[in-house]
Amino acid sequence: EVANKPSRDQRQHKRGGPRPEPKSKPKPEPKSKPKPEPSNIPGLTPQDVYLSLENRGFTCSEPEVMGHENDVRWTCERQEAKGRYLVEINSKDANSVRLLKAWVISPERARADALAQDFLGYVARVPYEGAQPEEAKAWVEQSVGSKASAKFGDVSYTLAAKADRRFLKLEKLEG
Repeated sequence: EVANKPSRDQRQHKRGGPRPEPKSKPKPEPKSKPKPEPSNIPGLTPQDVYLSLENRGFTCSEPEVMGHENDVRWTCERQEAKGRYLVEINSKDANSVRLLKAWVISPERARADALAQDFLGYVARVPYEGAQPEEAKAWVEQSVGSKASAKFGDVSYTLAAKADRRFLKLEKLEG
């Protein structure tokens, strides 16, 4: 029975009435594939990440519930004279990781790459099923400062750089 699911009109009413849809973009064809959603990185837990970071002097937040899908996010950071380090762990629950992001922010551009090689190389070695920690670390150290991506096991690694920031993202994409 469909009675317990609110109709579209009821949902819109709760939000303050129907909203006019923007006319600028035509709707994509339903045949086109949606962007793959991140799924859990196999065998990696938030605890694997934040306990390891806390051992390196990071301060990690309590888990925060984010957005309408109730995603959970932990944030870990450490500030030093040389720069600031940030890690964000995104998850659907307390025992899985869907997305791992790490930043190095340094006021000195020349120093940012060196700090990022060390720290992002460390983050790249997180333990998950099918991980290739040494290869991932070597790839990060070699590619830091550029926009690059690679796959280790079933996990996609993406590096980016912007002025004083270096960024690494790990996710497992479906499809």
